[in-house]
Parts: sequence; C-alpha cells; structure tokens
Amino acid sequence: MQSVRNIQTIYISPRDNYIEGALIKTWLYESKNPFPSKIKAIDASSIINLIIHHNEEAIIREANTNKLLMVVLRNRIGEDVLEYLNTTITEMFDFRRPVARQEDESLNQGHLAAAGYLATRQCGIFTHVLNLKKQYHRSDLQYRHETKVVAVNALLFNYAMGLFPAEFTNNIKKALEEYNLPRLDGYNYGATNKDFTISYMDKKIQLPFPLGLCQAYAAINYAKYNHVDYNILDFAFACCSNRGIYDNQRTIQKGNFEGGNFFLTKWGIKIEMAANTLWCWPEKDEHGTTAIPSHEYQAAWSQNLAKRTVTAIEKWRKGTENPDHVKYRQNQIANDSYAAAALLTSLKKDDGSENESEEELEKEELGEFMQLRFNNRKWC
Repeated sequence: MQSVRNIQTIYISPRDNYIEGALIKTWLYESKNPFPSKIKAIDASSIINLIIHHNEEAIIREANTNKLLMVVLRNRIGEDVLEYLNTTITEMFDFRRPVARQEDESLNQGHLAAAGYLATRQCGIFTHVLNLKKQYHRSDLQYRHETKVVAVNALLFNYAMGLFPAEFTNNIKKALEEYNLPRLDGYNYGATNKDFTISYMDKKIQLPFPLGLCQAYAAINYAKYNHVDYNILDFAFACCSNRGIYDNQRTIQKGNFEGGNFFLTKWGIKIEMAANTLWCWPEKDEHGTTAIPSHEYQAAWSQNLAKRTVTAIEKWRKGTENPDHVKYRQNQIANDSYAAAALLTSLKKDDGSENESEEELEKEELGEFMQLRFNNRKWC
C-alpha cells in the first residue's frame, strides 16, 4: 500500500456562522432542490468553505489543535478488489432486506443493507443481523454470500488500517481491545480468538488484520440529511466504490454528477465523491450526504461501532443479559445450526468450559464456506 505521507495537509477552523444543531435533519442539495416544499432543505453552497475535488486527496486537521478531522484517499484500492466489492454490494440487496429508513421513503434517497452484529432497536438484544431473505436461509448460497461479505469487509478494514494516520488506527485498536468485540466473522460470534484465512476470488489469503469491524453497511444511492452519530469510535470510515449515470436501459455508465457528496457541517467541508474513494470522518460532528438525483448511481461500504451494540456485547460477554433477551436470541437463531453452534462455542469459551477442539468445530460446524484456518496469530 502507498504511504499517505505526501498528501496535502489542510488546516481549517469552524465556519464563522456555524450554530450547533441549527441544521439537524436539514437536507442539503446541489444545483436543484429535488425535495417537496414540506422538506427542510438548503443549497449546500451556502455552508461550504472547502471543497476536496474528485481528483484530490487530503488530510484535514483543526487549525488550533492539529486534531485530525478527515482523511480522503483516491484510487488506493486495487481494481480487482473494487470489482469484488461492487459485486458484493449489489448482492447484499439481492440477499438481504434493507434497513428501514427514518426519513420519508418517497424522497427516493436510497437504502442501506446491514451485515455483522447489532443490538435490536426494540430492547438492545445482542444478535447477528437477521435480515436475510427467507429463500436463502440455510442454503449454500447463504454461506457463500457470507464469505464474500467477510472478505470485502476485511479487505477494506486492512486498507483503512494500513493507510490512515495513527489517530485513526490507535483509536480502533484501543476500542477492540477494551470492549473485547467480535469482528464481522460470518456469525461465528467470536467463537475462536485465532486467525481467519478469508476466501477472496477463490483464493485463500491471510491479512495483517484478518477481520473487519463487526458492523458494516452496503449502500446504494444512499443520502442522508445533516445528522450526528453517537458511536464508540472517534471516526467512521467508508469507501465509495462506484459512481455513474443510468442510461435509457438503466445500465450504469461511467460519469460524474452533482450530488451524493459528503459534507461536514461545522467545518464547511464538502468531499466530492468518485469511484475508489476511501475516507474517514468524526461521527460526533454534524455530517451528511447531498441529495442524489434520480438518474444517477452511487455505491458505498462503511464500517462503524454503535454504542448500543458495544453495550449489548459487554453484557453478553459478562453474562449479565436479561434472561428474556437470551431466550429471544436463542429463538431467533434456532433454525440456523451454524450460528447456533458458533454461539454455544463462544459462550463455553467465555466461561472456560469449552471442551470441543477447534479442529472439531471447524470440521463439524463451520463447513467449507468460511474457510477457517487456525494458527497462533491473534485477530488484531
């Protein structure tokens, strides 16, 4: 991987007219307002002081403190990995139900599809994402799909950990160690603390960081109003993997368009999106994405750690969950023998009563699809 040392560093102060919270749930658009009059929306140009153009890279820091705000990298991801990522993002929406949007669905601003682990919105129960469409349950296609998801998430995590500055990487390492978090491991529930060899394009490869963060989201044409995310990490990161324009046959053609650009409200920063853009940002600062026109296309993959999920994992690890929550999770995964067996193994490991050997678990429960290989190297 190329070093980020030669990238321009930009020092910036908050914009003069910034008022914290004044634009929360306000949509930003470029050129033309696509929203009905009842929707609160403003022209993005009214708050933007700095534009990182689609062919530019940058490290952005706060002027007074030197604190890291953002890193924007272009064309750092190999073409074959990018193609694999785009295929997996499309497949995510074929195999999974999208996340319900809090905003008006009629605004037509895309969807997310989740993978990994979460805490249910209803009562904070720790479980893996239960969004697979029924026709794929317990099928070979399901496990092959999970293999791809684990692989792309791990590959992007390695790009981020290899390219972003120490403020970013040290914060992630600290959180993973402090909270003893499982990674996105194909519903293995952290059953082993040893290494994965991921399957990538029919090849078994080892990575410096074998698995990515436990929460990941695929996005197609996803934009969101100005908001704040109160998550565990100081930074979230994402990759814009594809961007183009639909032709008359709804085929995606390479091209650029106005919209779908990331903004950081307090600082007046706009990042022009382009295919093969990797960037990170402070989630606790107001941010969002400008509206995406109806004839345009944009795909992305992101990773983060929600506070709700980390809290639920901590209770699960310590055995302090509500008994009703435990029963709920058991009922939810009862029909998935793979996930159920991995969860049981993980619980035995945590309480010191695990008797089954790792080799037996690999052979009997995990099957060929995740392609686990054990050695002495820790996850990360």
